[in-house]
Amino acid sequence: MKRKILFVLTVLFFAIMLAGTFFHQKIDSFFRPKVQIAVMESGSEYVSFWKTVDGKETEYMREESYLLLPAQAVKDNTVYVVEHVTVPYGSYDMITLRAVGTAGESDGKVKITEGLTGNERVAAVYEEAFYDGMRVVVVHSKK
Repeated sequence: MKRKILFVLTVLFFAIMLAGTFFHQKIDSFFRPKVQIAVMESGSEYVSFWKTVDGKETEYMREESYLLLPAQAVKDNTVYVVEHVTVPYGSYDMITLRAVGTAGESDGKVKITEGLTGNERVAAVYEEAFYDGMRVVVVHSKK
């Protein structure tokens, strides 16, 4: 009788482990914070500057590129970047805190001048509950 119970418990244990292997991402998503990705816009503007050449002041123009992010995604010149990590047993999304250079805010958007590239994903809302390296689930907004 003890052998039958031990055998049933062993089979049940391995069945649960096997199910967890196949469904770990679905199960994991119930316990991870949900984040949306911010819509980033790119832009550029020409900025003038003066330079002395051969003792003569000359005005030059240069193009400066920037990204625009919603103001709620940036706090104290930091954002949460969402990275997709692949490991041997699957993959997950993780957030990392990143310092960025800002150049003001207008119309609810913050101008990002350095620290981000246009193909990175940024969490749409900066939350105090997030921490560096936290696993999250990316949810897509319905349009």
